[in-house]
Amino acid sequence: MLVLTGIEDGTADPVIHHLSQRGVPVVRMDPGDFPSAMTVEAEFGGDRWRGSAREAFRGVDLESVRGVYYRRPSQFTLTAGMSAPEQRWAYREARMGLGGVLLSLDCLWINQPSKMSAAEY
Repeated sequence: MLVLTGIEDGTADPVIHHLSQRGVPVVRMDPGDFPSAMTVEAEFGGDRWRGSAREAFRGVDLESVRGVYYRRPSQFTLTAGMSAPEQRWAYREARMGLGGVLLSLDCLWINQPSKMSAAEY
């Protein structure tokens, strides 16, 4: 199970705890750490993405993800000193790149971002 949330999310903590107690492998990551402290290496092969997402002390093999719990991740961390147009471009590229890879995973989504956006209207 991949849990995508911010570091200060107390609601996700008990979910992670209960999943771990049941023997479910859980990796918690914050997409907001991308691209400064989180890397994604992915390659599309045949019918799915292969690769990994990694932070300093944890990582996940994309093929092993069977479920994603998406809950209030922080905004992408961009390089300091970028101009406003560079920031807009980098944010859009990070969102489309990372988001595209994650949303194409063949797994169960809890709070899929695109459905959450539609529900706002």
